[in-house]
Amino acid sequence: ERLLFWKEGDQKPDFLSFMSYPYRIETKEKLDTYKLLEMKVDQKFIKEDLEDYKLVMRQVDYPDTPIWITEWNTSLSERNSYNDSCAKAAHMLSQMTDLAGEVEGMCYWSISDCHARYFDKKEPLVGATGLLTKDGLCKPSYYAYEFWSFVGQKVIAKGEDYLISSRSRNEYNLILFHPQKFNEIYRTYTENEIGVKELPYIFENRERKRYSFLLKNLQNGMKKISIYHICEEEGNILAEWGKLGYLDSLNQFETEYLKKRCIPRMEVIRRKVTNQNLKLELELEPNEICLVFVL
Repeated sequence: ERLLFWKEGDQKPDFLSFMSYPYRIETKEKLDTYKLLEMKVDQKFIKEDLEDYKLVMRQVDYPDTPIWITEWNTSLSERNSYNDSCAKAAHMLSQMTDLAGEVEGMCYWSISDCHARYFDKKEPLVGATGLLTKDGLCKPSYYAYEFWSFVGQKVIAKGEDYLISSRSRNEYNLILFHPQKFNEIYRTYTENEIGVKELPYIFENRERKRYSFLLKNLQNGMKKISIYHICEEEGNILAEWGKLGYLDSLNQFETEYLKKRCIPRMEVIRRKVTNQNLKLELELEPNEICLVFVL
């Protein structure tokens, strides 16, 4: 009905928008009740929503118009430790890669955990949906967006768990992620029951993954490759908080310490370009995200 309204009106919108969350809900209008059918946190839920939206546009013969996702998240729960985890960051990059080139923009909700500060929880991490904790500490999900900011103007290739882009003929940026699917144990919990202790047991696969890429048309010679990792033991706010004994609250010095600890691990390697080709091999652990600069 809304699309028909805009189609028939004199003024046309500059863009269309929709929100996307990983829930499938059955509505019984007469009883005004709702039943949760499925949670598609680890599936391509935004891509499915976009395809449904485009189908409706085709059905009403609506003209091509840029599409914005004005609000999205992999969870609505403000008390789910998954929101503070590396798994969430990997799932976010999976969703964002699916939509690369398909929409004009994706606006994540929300930036900070400050809106979820209630009397029931005083801990620095409460499982809220922000990219930053109430103390301004960066979660893995924050780095998912920071890594994404380095996607170049030209996307060279993308797949289930990677995206390669270029800013110039001789420079490449790669984003890699190894998201894990949830197992049946996860589905026995409601979202707000998942705490730090449950996180290691709610995923199907816990194996590392090897990646191999052949970058072509580079200038021969030595290349500097800078790699940034966020994984369970590197730059992960939950792990660093655990090393402090899961303190109930943080003083100024503890907060500053965690800010310095919760950054990506960096490594620099050098590889030789031969016949204008560069072979690049990397290995990621489960739920790790990785940013690679080939300069």
